[in-house]
Amino acid sequence: MGALPWLLLFLLLQGAKGNSGDDADTEEVVAILQESISLPLEIPPDEEVENIIWSSQRRLAMVMPGKEGQPATITVIDPHYRGRVSFLEPSYSLYISNVSWKDAGCYEAEVNMRTAQLSTTQLYNLRVYRERALEAASIPQGGGASKNRFNSDCSILAILRSLQQSSASWLRDCCSSCSW
Repeated sequence: MGALPWLLLFLLLQGAKGNSGDDADTEEVVAILQESISLPLEIPPDEEVENIIWSSQRRLAMVMPGKEGQPATITVIDPHYRGRVSFLEPSYSLYISNVSWKDAGCYEAEVNMRTAQLSTTQLYNLRVYRERALEAASIPQGGGASKNRFNSDCSILAILRSLQQSSASWLRDCCSSCSW
């Protein structure tokens, strides 16, 4: 019976492969439901940024850094994110507050450089969990091998239940509808 949860987890993870943001260029980010999360953006220090376009299922926001001491011009396009996003200077990383199930999925930051007249793209795969699922995933220290195995099996079942209850569509088709 103890192998069943491992088998279920293996099958779920196999189903998540494909165009799910699992490649090396995609940064995996884990968020807790109703908490805040930051998608870190790396910009070379010697480059001058023209603008940054953040996208998820559709265009999310556009950031135009200000000129010498002036504030950035930020336009949040997607109404789902209005009032919940901000951009942390000087990198303009995306900060999402009050994370919801709908926030899970693929994100793209397109950074257009002024100095080099080129753009770079950074990809993220945001996974959202309930706090109790992450707490259940931790195995307590000590207690013997059989206790740890029992807790491990129960933890996996708790995570699977949480994923099943959530709108965890990323297991099936994260990024399959993304344009990138």
